[in-house]
Amino acid sequence: MPRLAIGRFSLKEDRWETLVQVPLKQLSRDFWGIALDDARLGLEVGKTYCYWFGVWNNAPEGPRREWVYVTDPFAGKVNSEVTADRLPFPAVKKGFLGTEITIGKGFSIQQRNSNALRHSARVPNNRLVIYELPTRWAKNEEELGVGTFDDIRHLMPYLTQLGVNALELLPVAHSPQKFRWGYGTAHYFAPDADLGGADKFRMLAHACHENGLRIFHDAVMAFALHNSLRYINYARFFVHWGVRHPLQRRRQGFGGDLWNFTFSKGFGTKDYLLNYLKHWMHDYGISGLRLDSINNIDSPQFVHLVKDETRRYWQELGGDLHEFLVVGEDLGVPDFWLKEKRLDGLWNEPFKHILRRILTEQVALHDLEEEVKKIIDCRRLGAGFSDLAQAVIYITSHDVEGEGNERLYDFLRLYRVSHLKERIQLAFFLLLTCVGIPMIFAGEEFADRHDFSQNDYRTKQLDALNFERLEDEWRHSLFQYVSQLVHLRTTSNALCVNDNYFLYSDFSDDKRVMCWLRGTSEEQLLIVVNLSDYKGPWDFPFSLWPESKWSHISRTIQLEPWSGQYF
Repeated sequence: MPRLAIGRFSLKEDRWETLVQVPLKQLSRDFWGIALDDARLGLEVGKTYCYWFGVWNNAPEGPRREWVYVTDPFAGKVNSEVTADRLPFPAVKKGFLGTEITIGKGFSIQQRNSNALRHSARVPNNRLVIYELPTRWAKNEEELGVGTFDDIRHLMPYLTQLGVNALELLPVAHSPQKFRWGYGTAHYFAPDADLGGADKFRMLAHACHENGLRIFHDAVMAFALHNSLRYINYARFFVHWGVRHPLQRRRQGFGGDLWNFTFSKGFGTKDYLLNYLKHWMHDYGISGLRLDSINNIDSPQFVHLVKDETRRYWQELGGDLHEFLVVGEDLGVPDFWLKEKRLDGLWNEPFKHILRRILTEQVALHDLEEEVKKIIDCRRLGAGFSDLAQAVIYITSHDVEGEGNERLYDFLRLYRVSHLKERIQLAFFLLLTCVGIPMIFAGEEFADRHDFSQNDYRTKQLDALNFERLEDEWRHSLFQYVSQLVHLRTTSNALCVNDNYFLYSDFSDDKRVMCWLRGTSEEQLLIVVNLSDYKGPWDFPFSLWPESKWSHISRTIQLEPWSGQYF
């Protein structure tokens, strides 16, 4: 019979002030529990306690039939300083964190928020500009990331100046991997205690919403690392990776346990993970989901269920579906995800690689026009994209490991290109005027660079932002340029629609000039880009010049090397 161990521990005196252990009562086929006002617990209103569940060890590596005290799988707040190893009861030592609760009036739990959607930022999907940031990178000491939720909150003036309207943090649910990005999730319902915990994340969420930023939650649902359920009922929830399990197939566990999506009799993985996502939506006003490595989940049916159920729940909370998005990451970008409507959108990885080939002049002249068309309109890629809100486009993402994935500054330096700053500016010009949802990887807006090897999975996660580089005059100028484009992207009616009309290419002599229209007849932008070192005047072909609409613009435009202009 499962047990509850609950008490108050004094860190100052290194002792238990109160501690009891009582058996739980079976409430249904799948759940056990106890009333908080049960006299055996001796709980007092207004006081904070830590608790664990004592269960027979069910993990495959054993030892079996021995007690282990685990964190509540539904814990919304965990305490990293009070672990199960402090309990005096005989048990396998696994170091599980205490679930922290404060007893409210009527013996309720004071940790669940009211519907946070009421205070969340309302930004339509087609006007989003996302800022992707590892929490640890918000502050550095000797180049190492030591940031917390508070440090991100203190970045609000910076993010407001940049003009982005959505913040996508790398996974913030608690992970035992303290100085990594958080992709080894253990406690799905609890903001990471080492980053500040539930209270600090709540303050960050409130600050985001007050400053007009939506929050995207990075969800790791292919595998878990040291999750309590592996000890409670392993076979129901997990697939043992690395032992030739038939359900493993091509999936990777990365040192953790693969979630089992096949169980259907009672409460299982699908129920647990859907409850997890709804918890973050309800309690913190999360209005976007980024599903990590959906190919590693290896269950299109479950991904489809996530999209449908979270969209339904968003509406139940009172939200508008134009202000909620479920995006998946499958870097191969197979078209079935969108054609079969299993997701709202996908990361558009090809955008990054095509853009980088163009910037480093690796595209043959006879292919250049078609390659440019693929990045200015995601619908030309053939990956199932039919709307700009289906494609998250980016110059760089957190996946910086491997050749061609580096930060843009480092990538261009490898090719020893001329006009370095100009090419970086052009990259942002294209990112922020093309058809898609632009995402900026933290630091790219001022051309930050790698201080450690990006090809080592450990050091790449420690390589924090260096805001001191903004003191470089050219980097500060770049930041200002990007900020102006971000504000254009979030406010222009011409850029929040799919409409674009390609006008002309001029590849004569050494020129690589292209122009197109963005927007509808109600509001349009004329886009001109120069993809070469050419500097000088350029004349529009007379037949392409609609006199009435563009008569205020000279037919002769002065081109700068590797530049973009809009009119």
